[in-house]
Amino acid sequence: MLGAAGWVAGSLVGLLTSVILTLYLLATLPTVKEAAFLLVPSSRRPRVVGLAEEIMRRVGGYALGQSAVATINAACSWVMMQIMGIPYPAVLAVLVGLLGLIPMIGATLGAIIVGLVALTVSPTTVLVVIVYYVVYQQVENYVIVPNIMRRTVSVPGAVTVVAVLVGGTLLGVLGALIAIPVAAGLLLLYHEVIVPRQQRT
Repeated sequence: MLGAAGWVAGSLVGLLTSVILTLYLLATLPTVKEAAFLLVPSSRRPRVVGLAEEIMRRVGGYALGQSAVATINAACSWVMMQIMGIPYPAVLAVLVGLLGLIPMIGATLGAIIVGLVALTVSPTTVLVVIVYYVVYQQVENYVIVPNIMRRTVSVPGAVTVVAVLVGGTLLGVLGALIAIPVAAGLLLLYHEVIVPRQQRT
């Protein structure tokens, strides 16, 4: 149990760090973009600006999509906790939703916390929680996330799954968070830069 608690605490710290970095980047983004665009030759600047703005649009779509995933997670968890009589369902649902902002592993972190609280009810309740989240994790990872991200970020479902798995393996929580926006940017560059260049040769 101590190991699980340490894992949850570490993931929460990672999430908090990522949120702080994200807010900082958003605050400084206009200045950074202007400075970066000045480094681009004027003849290519409109093209680069257009690509950069499209990438930012897709990043915004990713944030919206991940928020939708987290909301679904929180709502489903709240219903399950109400049915099972788990204490503090609203508070736990909000926490599950916040953790749900972490792709792929967020539902697992939320499940651990809910499972620990479910221990105060009965062993049967804990078992139900485990089964519920095992099933939900699979549905979220391979059905909900790919479908939502395909619509909000224009990233194919298979690419979404692979990107998050690779990002999470290489960089942990931070890698899982940035994997889909990075994949969206790379796909955009592939379609808008590499493919046209190959067609001209």
